[in-house]
Amino acid sequence: MYKIVLAVLAAAFFAGCASEKAGVWTELQGEWNVVEIDGMQVVADSLENRAYIGFSPADTSIFGCAGCNRLVGRIGLGDDATVADFSTIGTTMMMCADMSVENVFLPALREVKSYYAVSESRMEFRDSEGKVRMVLEKAL
Repeated sequence: MYKIVLAVLAAAFFAGCASEKAGVWTELQGEWNVVEIDGMQVVADSLENRAYIGFSPADTSIFGCAGCNRLVGRIGLGDDATVADFSTIGTTMMMCADMSVENVFLPALREVKSYYAVSESRMEFRDSEGKVRMVLEKAL
């Protein structure tokens, strides 16, 4: 009987962790425009070169654009639902006429260790010291 109770409690604990992460993915789902990097406002001159990150809960992947090059990969989410690891992101390697946003976007993204949802339509990416590296707004 003791083993059955222990098994049920363990299953409930792990299901809770999975549902918490599923909730995070639901919260992040969709595309988010990068509106600020290290305090600098980011303005795209067209939809094609806007900097954004998209989250796909169906396969726990991310996608987006750094202002020129496309990015793809998976995001590691920690147990406390605010930890974010973007270390496995890959990008295309095109040379574009204007690389100014991308030249700050990618280094800042590599430093991101957590996110903070300011509201349903705005979030911040922070580094290991809690400094805001990026501000994102939900794309319409």
